[in-house]
Amino acid sequence: MIQENTKSHQGEKLYFCSVCNGLGSGNRFVEHHLHHQCSGKQKRRVRESTKRNGHRLQEAIINTKQWKSEKIIFEANRILRAFKSEAVKDIDNMQEINRSIVEEMLKSFYTQLF
Repeated sequence: MIQENTKSHQGEKLYFCSVCNGLGSGNRFVEHHLHHQCSGKQKRRVRESTKRNGHRLQEAIINTKQWKSEKIIFEANRILRAFKSEAVKDIDNMQEINRSIVEEMLKSFYTQLF
């Protein structure tokens, strides 16, 4: 009985690079192909992975879209947090200015009355 290679890559998420049409998994592939744009040429490991996992192309495309969506949401949340932080600082500054102006106005008003 011939045993096939039992080590499968089904446990790893597979991604698709639209620039080089390669399939791959792992942080290195994501970094070189999705996070930064690749050169458009498949290197040996990506060619082998693409051949080996060609039947999982649809899954890889879905995983890639999901990864990109998560990155967009993460970036939007980061911008939102920065915006909120700046807004809170601006409100604090306006309250401090308002306090000092109101205090000066009240002093001026009472000094004119008395």
